[in-house]
Amino acid sequence: METRKSLLKSQYGRDIQTILKRSGLRLTVFSSNYKIPLRTLEDWVAGKRPIKQYVLDLLDFKVDYDLTHKS
Repeated sequence: METRKSLLKSQYGRDIQTILKRSGLRLTVFSSNYKIPLRTLEDWVAGKRPIKQYVLDLLDFKVDYDLTHKS
């Protein structure tokens, strides 16, 4: 039986699934808003493709910034 590796966490302690959930956006909208190819995002969430630490940190920061600076 295959076990899933735990997802990498940002320096703020959140993984990509938590960041997505926190944003409140559907995967397609998140992909469009943050200019990330949908397939790449799907692979990150599924754990099929590793996400670089700096990308995860920047995404986490940007989503947090966007949530706290909504107009």
